[in-house]
Amino acid sequence: MTTSPEVNVTAVIDVGRLRGIQLGVILVCGLVATLDGFDLQSISFVAPVLTKLWGITSAELGPVFSASLAGLMIGALVSGPVADRVGRKAVVVTSVFAFGVFSLLTAFSGNVQELLIYRFLTGLGLGGSMPNVIALTAEYSPERIRRTLITTMWFGVPVGVVAGGLLASWMIPAFGWQSVFYLGGGVPLVIGFIALFGLPESLRFLVNRGARAQRMVGVVKRLNPQLDVTPDTVFTLPERRLEGLPVNHLFRHGYAASTCLLWVAFFMNLFINYFVTNWMPTVLQKAGLPLSSSIVGLVALEAGGLIGGVVIGRWGDRGDRSLKNILAWALLLNAVAMVLIRSTHGLVLLMTMLFIAGLLFIGAQFGLNAVAATIYPTSIRSTGVGWALGVGRLGSVIGPLVGGAIVGYLPNPTAMFAVAAVPSVLGGLALIVMRTEKWSGEALSS
Repeated sequence: MTTSPEVNVTAVIDVGRLRGIQLGVILVCGLVATLDGFDLQSISFVAPVLTKLWGITSAELGPVFSASLAGLMIGALVSGPVADRVGRKAVVVTSVFAFGVFSLLTAFSGNVQELLIYRFLTGLGLGGSMPNVIALTAEYSPERIRRTLITTMWFGVPVGVVAGGLLASWMIPAFGWQSVFYLGGGVPLVIGFIALFGLPESLRFLVNRGARAQRMVGVVKRLNPQLDVTPDTVFTLPERRLEGLPVNHLFRHGYAASTCLLWVAFFMNLFINYFVTNWMPTVLQKAGLPLSSSIVGLVALEAGGLIGGVVIGRWGDRGDRSLKNILAWALLLNAVAMVLIRSTHGLVLLMTMLFIAGLLFIGAQFGLNAVAATIYPTSIRSTGVGWALGVGRLGSVIGPLVGGAIVGYLPNPTAMFAVAAVPSVLGGLALIVMRTEKWSGEALSS
């Protein structure tokens, strides 16, 4: 064992095999993502029951859905800059406890107004956790497999959605609608304590903020037991620390064009995600398919997204340029798939096309998360991811509204798929321009 008076923490993380501490970080972050997926969709599971119990219309519940998304957007925008000041772990733990508590309180709602307030507050917690589990996963992942690990961690979101749907279909008839929120609030509190005591703070963040060496010694030893590090060891990070308001730096140091193009890609892709998934079952039923086939279509879409996430993540580990290339192609080809879906006949062919579309645009969201997590330096990484997700949430709010107008007013609701091709092309073009940009933010892999 050799004494190491100076240690480059980037090299410690990037060199050698994947250690238990890194797998633990990815697992905990993945569990938080799973809870996000479950809680994010929990209101949709109970909405049909509440309309009957409370004697209200679906339109009266509409603002509740919007409140959750508004909370998500604000939480993502606020939590990023906070995490770049106080740390990723602190914000993740606080956010998980927050959405756990407010999800539990949702179970005690007696009217739409109370439900709206609790879902907004739950959304704040959900939005606060998402960018920071991405940043924390990125900062503990070796460069050679970083994008694969980020996309793997993000699998928790669709898994949470699917698992939540299956559990809700059993729990609501057996225990009432409140049981969904008891589960969606209780489990996060358990995971919050696991994160509080078991999740390490980002080593890159600690070095970047000039933390005391003794806070880092134990983490470094777990990453590389061969290093003889002590409280006298000097830990270094080959990045320039950016002082001041983190959001300002998203538009300085050569990041401005990249930031704007990334926001366009996030907005367009999350627009498509919510535009298509929220209204697809209704559209397919209006086109003459039974409800069961409509649900299978949604499953085919999500299944394609999971496989697309794996493929895009693995391809992305060839380098940032490769990742932007495949994302651009994914969105451009998705535009073609959307047009073809509109004119597709035959159930098997339709399900195949939906699977392909999910592989392209849902899979692309996995890759976009990885892009956002790897183009900014440690000083502004959570801010960069949080604001990209926050701007993208505007698309998730506008998408269902546009979809509702199309379904409600156009004589042929399947025109929705052709309309979805437009933002897909715009997102793809933004990524093509990003690919040609000279990126100044490759500090994570340096």
